[in-house]
Amino acid sequence: MKLLSKCLSGLFCAMIFLNGTSCLGAAEIEDDSKFQESLANPSSSVNFALKMKAGWNLGNTFDAYNNKDEMGYTLSAETCWGMPKTTRKMIQAVHKAGFSTIRIPVSWHGHLSNNPEDPYKIDSKWMARVKEVVNWAYNEGMYVILNIHHDNLSTAQGNGAGTINASGYNGNKLLGYVVDSGFKRQSKFFLKNVWEQICKNFNEEYDEHLIFELLNEPRNVGTADEWWVSNTTKLAEYNKILLEYEQTCLDVIRASGNKNATRYVMVTGYAANPQLTVDFTLPNDSANDKLLLSFHAYTPYKFAMWDQSNPNCTVFDKGCQGEIEWNYQQLRQKFPTIGIVQGETSAENKDNLSERLKWAEFAFGQAYKKYKIASVLWDNNVPSPDSNHNGEHHGYFNREKLEWYFPTLTQKMVEACK
Repeated sequence: MKLLSKCLSGLFCAMIFLNGTSCLGAAEIEDDSKFQESLANPSSSVNFALKMKAGWNLGNTFDAYNNKDEMGYTLSAETCWGMPKTTRKMIQAVHKAGFSTIRIPVSWHGHLSNNPEDPYKIDSKWMARVKEVVNWAYNEGMYVILNIHHDNLSTAQGNGAGTINASGYNGNKLLGYVVDSGFKRQSKFFLKNVWEQICKNFNEEYDEHLIFELLNEPRNVGTADEWWVSNTTKLAEYNKILLEYEQTCLDVIRASGNKNATRYVMVTGYAANPQLTVDFTLPNDSANDKLLLSFHAYTPYKFAMWDQSNPNCTVFDKGCQGEIEWNYQQLRQKFPTIGIVQGETSAENKDNLSERLKWAEFAFGQAYKKYKIASVLWDNNVPSPDSNHNGEHHGYFNREKLEWYFPTLTQKMVEACK
């Protein structure tokens, strides 16, 4: 997510019938014996996800970037989308409100060296600042999710990047990765180098409370397939590329050894779209049952986001419940033994607090209690709708006043995950 409009497809649950299942009445898991077996195992990834309970995203902060392809963001990137500088008191206030998990999205591509001898070296000041905030949350006893966020480029952005061969730097570097077969070598080179440095800085001193998330909403940016892929052949092609990328990242993490050899790692399907994720295959892992599946759900789109075709959809009804549960049921059916995390979720403020309370209780509660899925709230600190509907209004925590804009709403989320 970012402050400007996120063009998520209205098709997230527009297909009312798929595989014979109605979106308006999610079926039970057909064969839940494996699921129940995982629940009975205290050390399973399914039970680990339950420990994470309700979480909160430090959105539009370390993931923020400017629209340019060169260095120069420096530490000011943290506030370039209008967020105040993160403080320890902010993190403590989030934890005090009852959130057990914090997701810290980070974009790395604007903080790489211009040195051709070491083109992918991350600026040490940026790494130190990220680590400072991670440590604040970690020392609170929270589960901390650290990722690669807005480093997914479009094909057009990648075209001027030159070539990077197996021996290293040759010409201009590719500032990110591209989900396209023509950019696999350069993309994997970027991902490998960035994750090697993250692993070097985050390893032995952190126990299982630190979680690595490989990629955020990986997709073919700037195309008709960006958020939804209707062609099954194309989806299979994208999934094959994505699997290569995530396998590269995972292998780097495991190879770094020590606690990273068995650290929990979150893996994301195409665009983090739950409907497309059911066709995704997890990478091979040398660690036993240490993968978590991540997806994002601003569902139902017409209620949770500003949908021009349904601008006045402010009521959370039975149909909305069915759309949400359909996603949970399909994912749990496909991945019965894997811990699942709803890495981003929110319902935009449309001056409908009473209906958002219903959404929070159902979306967080149904995920946690029935399907054993942890949920992490997206928060961009923009609470109020305006007449022109500029941007997205997913503000929950006033970071300057250390107060919650809708305390009954966030408390409902926390209570739903107990």
